[in-house]
Amino acid sequence: MKSTSGNKYPWLPYVEFLLIFGILLAIDTQVGPGLGFRTLQQLPYLGLLLLFGVFYGIPLVLFASLFIGVAILIVFPWIQQTPIPPVDYGFFVLFFLGSLGSSSRIDGLKATVLAYRRRIRAIAQREWNVNKQNRVLIRVQDELEERVVRQSDSLILLSKQLRTLERSDLNEALNILLETIHIYSKCTKATIWVLDKAKKQFVLTTSFGYEPEERPPKFRNLEKNPQAWALKNLELYSVRNIQSNHEVGAYDDQTTILAMPIILSQGPWAVVSIEEMPFEKFNPYTETLVQLIVRLSEPGLRRIWELDRIYSIHETYTQTGLPLFSLLLRAMPGAYQRANEENSEFSVLIIELIHLDLEKYDSLIKEVETQLRNALPENAQLYHYKADEQLVVLLPDLGEDGVALMAINLLSSTGENAWPLEFILGYSTYHPGDEENPTRLFNSAEQLLEIQRI
Repeated sequence: MKSTSGNKYPWLPYVEFLLIFGILLAIDTQVGPGLGFRTLQQLPYLGLLLLFGVFYGIPLVLFASLFIGVAILIVFPWIQQTPIPPVDYGFFVLFFLGSLGSSSRIDGLKATVLAYRRRIRAIAQREWNVNKQNRVLIRVQDELEERVVRQSDSLILLSKQLRTLERSDLNEALNILLETIHIYSKCTKATIWVLDKAKKQFVLTTSFGYEPEERPPKFRNLEKNPQAWALKNLELYSVRNIQSNHEVGAYDDQTTILAMPIILSQGPWAVVSIEEMPFEKFNPYTETLVQLIVRLSEPGLRRIWELDRIYSIHETYTQTGLPLFSLLLRAMPGAYQRANEENSEFSVLIIELIHLDLEKYDSLIKEVETQLRNALPENAQLYHYKADEQLVVLLPDLGEDGVALMAINLLSSTGENAWPLEFILGYSTYHPGDEENPTRLFNSAEQLLEIQRI
């Protein structure tokens, strides 16, 4: 038997009492008249009264006393046809008072125990809360420490990337810039568009994440596109601002997510554009990171650009103003890298003028240059080659068949008096996976020239 304080069935003790009382009463009614109250037959009932008083408290003592009193003092004498001795009254009163006193004491003990339980429970709850707070604080501390470590690693990586950028040539530096933006923004497609002020257009200089067949067009105008907006306002373009700014919406091209201008000493020079990135990374924090990376890269890019410009001034052929062959050799690593990344080909085309009159060299060579620029693709790069009568052209994205067809077209145009003098051509093509050897590439083109000289 156990206490049912707080039990969701408060009537259960009363049912237990009635059940036990009924069993005792049923047994008692079957006993003969010789066994009555005077033989202390009331003891089981009085014991039951005392037992329930100890375990269940005062309310059940009063309830049990009513039933037991009626049974002992009224029912039994009537059944046994004997009067009740005064001592029986004394026994009943004594057990009743004892049960009442014990139940009162037990209730007090229960209240004390309950109070102790509540205190222990409260202490345990406070300790559990403290432990929970400690665990949370430990996790927060671990997260903060991990964040500090991550930020420290990020700063070290960013510093390393910027130092590498400053030691590179211009093409490689732009590739490093896109790689750094990819590391911190997780963008999957990005481009850099350099401003061509003379032709009033953007030129695609560097790209990241594009397959050869899905690369954007090489050129882009300066009207109504995100790159133009970024260049015009000298601040970050973001599709996040389209809803709040109608002017930004007018420049949306359904492709560009972010566009950030690169500003050098002479003013806006290029635009970094992000065309694809994970949705969860598109947030103000990433925008701030992109701006920070571009701004930190600008001093290094400025020095590289100025140095490149100085080289280009001093490394031009005096009579034509064309870049010298040495500049082309410095540009070859960038051409190899771009071809390998984009799985594309490029070719070199050497043009050797025949019977060149040195007295008319200046005018003739300039006329040849003009004719070449009209006949060559817009992304072709024209250089002076080794001898006075030799020019060389770097042709990005043009394979062996394309350069052969171009050579045929150039040679056939001489018969139409489009050229001031005759020339011979030699060409060679680089395929991704070939050896990156500029000397071998140019020697292969020179071999075609030797064959035509014979």
